[in-house]
Amino acid sequence: MTASIPSADDLLLQRALDAELRPSEWQAFEQRLEADADFRRRFEELELLRDLRGAARPESRLTTNFADRVVARALALQTPVPTEASTARATVSATEVKSSTAVELKSPLSLWLERAIVVAALVLVGLGVLLFARPTVEPTTMEASPELRSELRRLYDELAERERLDRLDRARNAEAASETDATTRGR
Repeated sequence: MTASIPSADDLLLQRALDAELRPSEWQAFEQRLEADADFRRRFEELELLRDLRGAARPESRLTTNFADRVVARALALQTPVPTEASTARATVSATEVKSSTAVELKSPLSLWLERAIVVAALVLVGLGVLLFARPTVEPTTMEASPELRSELRRLYDELAERERLDRLDRARNAEAASETDATTRGR
């Protein structure tokens, strides 16, 4: 379902119902009600809906213990739900069911609580495994042998020297290029 944008008339009607019109707007609104029958009919429908909505509201506010009273009443009115053990014994006659305690009846709330406890236990076991089953050995750093260190130092020095020589060559080339530019300009 697509939402439609309210028209200017809808907005005007809503503002009138909410008593948000200025006196000058209210006079123009009343004139429009007298002149346009469809507009007046729509306004009357909206007034009726507003009145019905207001009548449907509770006269008093809910008490602070409302939720507790609802839960207590729900617990008192619970209908037992047969468990798997009782459904397996469905062939037992009605007189045997009344006389024996083999058939267990559990309320939906107790079934939900049992499932919640099982889920909580599984979550705790999972957290225990994650926290306590990890390796306790600290990671070690790798030490290079003296030969490897000296080789790495030699390569680093060689690269640094090449970089220094490249910078000198670039500086000389730039200097030579500027000298040739100066001589060609002087001619």
